Amino acid sequence: MVHPVIRGENTEAESVGVEPEFFEICPQFRFVKGSADVLSAPTNAILSASFARKHSLSVGEALDISGSSYVVGAILEDLKGTVIKPYDIFLNAAVYKDEWQPFDNYGSTVTLIKVRPETDRKELYDKLESVCKDVYSSIYGQSFFEHLELSRYDELFFKETEGYDELFFKETEGFFRHGDKATLRILMLVGLLLLLSAILNYINLSVALTGKRAKEMAVRQLSGASRAGIIWKYVAESIAFTAVCFAAGLLLAEAFCPAMNALLNNPDIPIKVIWSPGYVFAYIVIILLVGVLCGIFPAMMAGRYKPVDVMKGGYRRRSKMVFSKVFIVLQNALAVILIALAITMEAQMRKTQERPMNCNIENIFFLKDFSGEDNAPLKDALEALPCVKRIGRSSGVPGSINMGQYSTTRDGQDILYKLIRMDSTAFSMFGFEILEDFHAPQFNSVWFSDKSFAATGFDSDYHDISGTLSRRTKGCEQVAGVFKSFPTNNANIGEEDYAIVSLMRSEDIPFAGWVIETTPDRKAAKAQIMEAYDNCIKGKQIYGSLAFWVDENIAEAWKPARNNMRHTWCW
Repeated sequence: MVHPVIRGENTEAESVGVEPEFFEICPQFRFVKGSADVLSAPTNAILSASFARKHSLSVGEALDISGSSYVVGAILEDLKGTVIKPYDIFLNAAVYKDEWQPFDNYGSTVTLIKVRPETDRKELYDKLESVCKDVYSSIYGQSFFEHLELSRYDELFFKETEGYDELFFKETEGFFRHGDKATLRILMLVGLLLLLSAILNYINLSVALTGKRAKEMAVRQLSGASRAGIIWKYVAESIAFTAVCFAAGLLLAEAFCPAMNALLNNPDIPIKVIWSPGYVFAYIVIILLVGVLCGIFPAMMAGRYKPVDVMKGGYRRRSKMVFSKVFIVLQNALAVILIALAITMEAQMRKTQERPMNCNIENIFFLKDFSGEDNAPLKDALEALPCVKRIGRSSGVPGSINMGQYSTTRDGQDILYKLIRMDSTAFSMFGFEILEDFHAPQFNSVWFSDKSFAATGFDSDYHDISGTLSRRTKGCEQVAGVFKSFPTNNANIGEEDYAIVSLMRSEDIPFAGWVIETTPDRKAAKAQIMEAYDNCIKGKQIYGSLAFWVDENIAEAWKPARNNMRHTWCW
């Protein structure tokens, strides 16, 4: 998030640095005005159509970003339905090279490569890996740069990641959209079960009606109609009925797509009905398959009896005694399974949501900016507010930890900790449940969660970290103690990762934010905090900011799963 100044007023925008070749590799991005060539000049910027429209900007106008002046060189159509997230402003990547060090080993830059169709994937990987080994000879194969990650563009949305790959995607999550394959599978399963229920219901009703139509079929046979002809009549009726229902279903789906996308939290890749020739052909195939499946069984039932049995009523007695009951039992069993599944999902979610957090997050507000400015004036302004009880410094909070620390376990295995660096005030504010206290010095010591402590292989007698933790916990060489695990990240809320807390002096914590304990009137407290913050950043270069209640931030992480589950209930 950046804060461009437009006609003297501060605004908010999402920006990204790209090279001009980016738009050659991704030709689906269309320009309303201008072209990608304007980025050859580092002082030019490309705006999204919605951002330009919102602020009444056109080609040739100027804006100020982080103290630098840029000219609008082109306007791009909004990025919709692509794996790349939408941005408001595109700048030349050269702007960030010195400031953000984009080509380091932490994944802050994504490299897109356009290859020939016949390119061998393994051969390409080997060549790229040799380049990385040459350029990053001192770090390749270690920790965050354990190996090269190579993915096809069409694989990115549903890419399943773990370990290093998971870190890579968290570092680049602002650039790529990512879908939840598990949720999609659940929705598909529910849809298939509903389709199966509808098919059973149609067959059951058709069998029941076949008894009433038995005399009609008997007359047809006596008039010379063949058994095959009667069967095909039933199948044709079923296909015609399926086609009408399918068409009505498509029209309803088209009408309710906006409501469905809102229910699914306005997903990055929205649900929509596709009318391309390939999909239309698929729709026809589905209609034929479902129509035949629904009609073939009642048709065979109607064609298996002789006209004389029908006239005597034997068909109706046997069909009503057996087939209707079988299909009713199947339908009820399917309904019970669906209801049981929904109740189980609801109960599991409630149990996970209501489990102990093992720390205090009530009335705690987190405020962080990326200005690089002196934080003392902001702290003084916040402490002066009547709603603020106390204020501490921290690089993260429970449920939102984006910093990792690679290390080794006692037996030499790699392990990734989720790290928070905080001062003693913030540590006291969160009230972690202490299990063991080794009485280390207050500052420059490390607290372990019980899960991370056990995974490391330490125990009460042996917990020397002087040779394991490094880099981001530099200077912290003693274990302070062990606390109960807490959720570390909204991406995997409900699980406790290997959390550690490095206790440091406030002034020694880089890239940190303010942890603010407030009075219970949260609405008034937030308004006062944000007003003080806005007053302090006036005229400063702000690259982005975060502001949220810790408990609301954690609850927000459950919203997509909760809505999807309720959506399943509605189905």
